[in-house]
This record gives sequence, C-alpha cells and structure tokens, in this order.
Amino acid sequence: MDDWSKQATKPHGTAARHAKVGALKIGDDEKALLISDPDNPQAKHLAKKFSKELKVENKDCRPFLSDEERAEWDARAQALKTVEERKPKPLPAALDFARRVEKEAGGETEARVRLAWRPALGREPASDELDSATAFVNAQIRQRSTRDSVKTEPQQLALADLCQAIFALNEFIYVD
Repeated sequence: MDDWSKQATKPHGTAARHAKVGALKIGDDEKALLISDPDNPQAKHLAKKFSKELKVENKDCRPFLSDEERAEWDARAQALKTVEERKPKPLPAALDFARRVEKEAGGETEARVRLAWRPALGREPASDELDSATAFVNAQIRQRSTRDSVKTEPQQLALADLCQAIFALNEFIYVD
C-alpha cells in the first residue's frame, strides 16, 4: 500500500481520502483505480502526481465524524492549543541578559556560564555548578536546534534558558 493510502485508516479518514480522490480532475476509471487498487503501478503514479491534493490531514476528516466524535475532536484540539500556549518561552529579561552575556563573553559556553553567574549571583560558580550549567546549556542547544524553528539562534535561546533558571534561584530572589 502506498503512503497516501495509509494516511487514514479509520472510516472517517477513508471517507476523507475518497472525497479528495473524487475532487481530482481525472477520469472516473483513474479515480476508481486510486480507491480500489492503490498498489497498482498506475495508481501509484497518479498518487505521486497528485500527492499534494491527496494528502489527508486531520482537519479533512472532521466533516465525516459523528457529533460525539466531533465533540471529542474539538476537546482534544482545544487541549492541544492550551498546551501550545503554555509552552515555556524565555522571559524577555532572561533573553536580554543572554544577549548581553553572549556579546561580552564570546563563543565558549563555559565563559558564558561564568559571565551569567557573576552579575546575577555576585560570585563565581562552584565547579559542580559550572559543570552542570554548561551541560544544561549544551543540552538545550541540541534540543532547540532540532525543535525550534524561530528566528532566534538556538545558542541564544539555550543561554536564555540558563539565565531564566538563574533568575529562579533562591540565591537570586532572596537577599541574605
């Protein structure tokens, strides 16, 4: 079975896929071939040729859902939207501080961690703090490089994550 025919396996997905095939400007025989025998070489050629038009997305299945399924669908979509809205974003102050640290410290992660630590906490980081903060920044860089598609550099966002963590330390918040 070709990729496009695997996209929707539930009945409403199949209905959405058939509706997309029906909307193509091709002959009825070719439409029937796409629906009944997706493994046929000619059907595969047609599926490849019309791949954009045949792509079934979740939103395409909605009209074919029952009222109960649609209510569940809407609840899941709202929950996903809420999760996306609550996704942690660097605070503007942390991002500004990260930009300052990046500009003053240069490109080495350890130097950036040291420079972020000094003005925020008034001391040098201990060796274990330096090691864990450096490892944190490096892990964030790797994670943000694969996940984020924003205009800000992953290195800068990772450093902003560290700055935000520093701002959340009791040592930063409370004066002894």
